[in-house]
Amino acid sequence: MDAFLFSIAPNDLESLMLDAENMRDIEQAPYKQDQIDLGELWPVLAKILSQQSSANLNLHDLIYAEYPISEHPKIKSVARYNPAVHVMELTQALEQISVEELQKYCRKHQHTSEIAQLMGDHTAQLDEAELTLLLTQLKSFYRNAVEQNHAVVSLIAENIRPKHLI
Repeated sequence: MDAFLFSIAPNDLESLMLDAENMRDIEQAPYKQDQIDLGELWPVLAKILSQQSSANLNLHDLIYAEYPISEHPKIKSVARYNPAVHVMELTQALEQISVEELQKYCRKHQHTSEIAQLMGDHTAQLDEAELTLLLTQLKSFYRNAVEQNHAVVSLIAENIRPKHLI
């Protein structure tokens, strides 16, 4: 599975929601702003985020997003979004997660079968460095979205690759 996030102005998101008929329309949306490829270890980061507690927020939404872009069966489960207001709340909660907490989690769980399975053939030390970088990039991505008052779109599906990175 591949996972990508991109930020988009609220009015452009509305247009995308009205116009998108398939995944290709969403992947090639002309008004995407910042974009981030979450790499191979995004399921591990998603698991870590979902275990973090935050008042009335599900940090799972940072990667999977809360609302479907369309009710179309082929799009509903793979293309989702967080509105700008939710992006702001999620960013505030994300900023509370420190690199040290992430590293502590990695060290504690590096030998458990579930985490090892999610990490595949990578070495634990490289995975920790990659997850740390991914967390830092995710924070930067969300900060930029907040500064621009943008929504965030999440694409999670097999074999999706951006045509170009912005």
